[in-house]
Amino acid sequence: MKKITILLTGLLLSSAVLGGLSANAATQPSNGVVNFETDNTPTPPVDPVDPDPNKPVDPVDPTDPNGPEPGTPGPLSIDYASSFDFGTQKISTQTHTYNAALQKYKNGTPADGPNYVQVTDKTGLYTGWDLTVKQESQFKKGTTDLKGAAMTLNKIKAKSISGSATPTTSTKADLIPGDEHSIASAAAGQGKGTWAFHFGENATDAADAVSLTVPGTANAEVGKYTTSLTWKLVAKP
Repeated sequence: MKKITILLTGLLLSSAVLGGLSANAATQPSNGVVNFETDNTPTPPVDPVDPDPNKPVDPVDPTDPNGPEPGTPGPLSIDYASSFDFGTQKISTQTHTYNAALQKYKNGTPADGPNYVQVTDKTGLYTGWDLTVKQESQFKKGTTDLKGAAMTLNKIKAKSISGSATPTTSTKADLIPGDEHSIASAAAGQGKGTWAFHFGENATDAADAVSLTVPGTANAEVGKYTTSLTWKLVAKP
C-alpha cells in the first residue's frame, strides 16, 4: 500500500505542474504560402488505358520512323495523336473495310493498345475547350484519289486520373475530307489535367475501332496512298 500511495502522489504533483505550465503558455501565429504559374513545357504521352502522368510512354509512329511529332507547347496542348496504318491490301473490285493496326510502343512497353489522341489543360483557368479532327484530303497516290474511301473513328472513350469532370465525347466520327469533326468538348470546369481519348476500351475492343472502307469502284492502283489528319484544340472564352 505504501508504494501505491507514493506513485499516486507523484502523478498528482505532475498534473499540477503541467496545469500551471498550460495556464502560462504563449501563442504566436505563422503562415504558409504557395504560388502557381502556368507551365508551357510539353506534356509527354501516357498510356491511354492507364493515363498516369507519372508514367510517360514512348509511342511508335507507323508512318514515320523518325516520328512521332512532339506535342504542342503551352498550358493547353495536344500531347500526342496516333497515326493510322491500314496495312498492305490486295486490289479488289469488291468493297472492303480495313482496320488500323493498334498503337505500338518502343521497347514493347506497354503492350500494343488502342490508338488515341491526348490533350492537357494546365491553364489554371479551366474555361473549357473543343477538340476536333479534320482529314485534310482524300487518300492520294500522287495526284490520284482513292475514290470513295471513307475513314471512321469509332468507340471513342475518355480517360483521365485527374479527378476532373469528364468532357462530352463523341462516340463515333465518320470523316469527310475537308470537314472538321468533333471528338470532345469540355465545358467550364471540365477536362482539367491530362486526358486520353482512345478508340476502343482495350486492345481487343480497339481491333476494329479505326477503319477504312474502300469501295470496289475505287479502282486502286499499285502503290501507297496517304492522307493527313489535323487535330485542333481550342480554348473556350
